[in-house]
Amino acid sequence: VEHQITVCKSAIALENKSAVAKITNIGAPVNTGGSEYTPVFPSSENFMVFTYRGERSMGGKQILPNKADEKNGIYFEDIMISHKNERNLWTEPIPITSINTNGHDAVVHISHDGQKLFIYRNVGVGSGDIFMSKLDGANWGIPEKVKGINSNFWEGSVCLSPDEKTIYFSSDRQGGLGGRDIYFAQLMPDGSWGNVKNLGPEINTKFDEDAPFLSDDGQTLYFSSKGHPGYGNYDVYKSSFSNGNWSAPENMSQPINSAGNDVFLIQTNNNQNSYFSSYRPKGYGDMDIYKITYLNTFKK
Repeated sequence: VEHQITVCKSAIALENKSAVAKITNIGAPVNTGGSEYTPVFPSSENFMVFTYRGERSMGGKQILPNKADEKNGIYFEDIMISHKNERNLWTEPIPITSINTNGHDAVVHISHDGQKLFIYRNVGVGSGDIFMSKLDGANWGIPEKVKGINSNFWEGSVCLSPDEKTIYFSSDRQGGLGGRDIYFAQLMPDGSWGNVKNLGPEINTKFDEDAPFLSDDGQTLYFSSKGHPGYGNYDVYKSSFSNGNWSAPENMSQPINSAGNDVFLIQTNNNQNSYFSSYRPKGYGDMDIYKITYLNTFKK
């Protein structure tokens, strides 16, 4: 209750602050009456991979024992891909059948060259791990578990630094500040990840932090949080790296953030446009993918 009161106060304080940005639902055929989220792009931006859950899900509706949806079941996550055609429009998405299973398969990151796809898979009740699939010609290979960052707890989002020597990821493992935290690890000589560290109290709170994404120069971290001052649920924040430290997170403001869940912000290669996922009125279904076109910097 105290947290919800704090959220109300922060939303009032942020009411007159807005980002000079245009928010556009990217529409059909990508967004549907189901849920679409976590869009990722290679640097060429000639295709988009995203997570989908709805009527086309590979396993159909499934029932999880002792859950609120036990009677009707839920759709599990699948990974879809859409290409840009000659008119610069997104084509009808198709499932990546070499990756999808009857369980939860969600995309979380793609390397700049479009050759490595990082995915989330549920591997037990309340748990999940990060896997990676490599592109072999035109086909995605069988995903393999990423070494060094997975634990017996939940790991659900990752992103690579521009030089691919540091990985940032979210986890609810023990020893964090509370809920889901963002961690980072270094690339080891054998290709695994090691020297795992919590990103610290400047970024993490006793509530959930998730969906990290680094700018092309590695100096700006975008992430979603339920703990920093915002409009309610997940909001998107950014923090700058300077003199070895991350700055106090800045709420990305309206129209990007809302009272709903606003998550998975990523920038395209030219840093002019971003995409994120949100559930908000007048969408196509549950969560939709939106495009952000920045017109200027923040204004009061």
